[in-house]
Amino acid sequence: MIDDEPTLELDYKSLHPRLLYNMDGLEAPEDCYALNGFDRDLVKSASLIAFNSDSFEQAVRALIKDAQITSEEAKAVLNAYQEANQPIANYLFKGSWKRLQNLDSHLVDLVLGAATLKGVPVLPVHDSFIVNTRYSSWLRTQIQKAYKELTSFDAPVDWEDMDELEIELFT
Repeated sequence: MIDDEPTLELDYKSLHPRLLYNMDGLEAPEDCYALNGFDRDLVKSASLIAFNSDSFEQAVRALIKDAQITSEEAKAVLNAYQEANQPIANYLFKGSWKRLQNLDSHLVDLVLGAATLKGVPVLPVHDSFIVNTRYSSWLRTQIQKAYKELTSFDAPVDWEDMDELEIELFT
């Protein structure tokens, strides 16, 4: 609740890999964490670890610890992710987090700047935003506008904690 009103969370879908694709002028896959044969949550974890690690070996160790899997499983998912995302593979295992966090912060700044000008209370949480449901459509537009301004690409935005009927009511 914000100001005694219900809220919802709007979230950039697959933000970090999508940013890398788009900043290189490339369309991103619909879901950058979808990888046949692997659980989506594991792929998301592997992806984020790969972008934040300085080497493949460091990523393997971090994924083993994070996902509580074997070395073979960690290597398999990291290799599969790298293979499936060849256009951005040059950003894996090279500490790309610095660039990603900088881009991420520019997006958040654009969204919060627009919300401040309109007087809309928004709570940012990493790459998502919590807002009163009455402002959800407006905020979704601002989130998409900020992404387009930064990358020249459209960004899919997920609605969190809403069922399909509620989404239809607010769009």
